[in-house]
Amino acid sequence: MNHPDSINTVEIIKKVQRLRAFYSHVLQYVVVMLLLSILNFIISPDYIWVIWPALGWGIGIVLQGLSTIGLFAKMAIFDSHWEQKQINKRLASLSQAQTK
Repeated sequence: MNHPDSINTVEIIKKVQRLRAFYSHVLQYVVVMLLLSILNFIISPDYIWVIWPALGWGIGIVLQGLSTIGLFAKMAIFDSHWEQKQINKRLASLSQAQTK
C-alpha cells in the first residue's frame, strides 16, 4: 500500500532529477556552443553558422525548461493520471492473459 508521504517523496525526487537533468543540459549547451563559436570564428569568420545549431538546440532547452518547471504538466493531455490509467490498463491485460 502506498503511503501519501512516500508518494510525495517519489514525486519530489522525480522533480529534482528533472531539474538536475535540465541544469546539466544547459551546461552542455553552453560548453558546446562556446566551442562551436570558437571553431566558427577560426574556420569561417565571414559566415556565422554557429547561430543555426544554437537556435535549434536552444529551442530544445527552452522546451525542456518549460517542462521542468511544470508548464506543460498544467496543460498536458498525458499527465500522471493518464499515465496511471495506462499502467493499470496494461497490468489488467497482462493479468487476464496470464489467467487464460
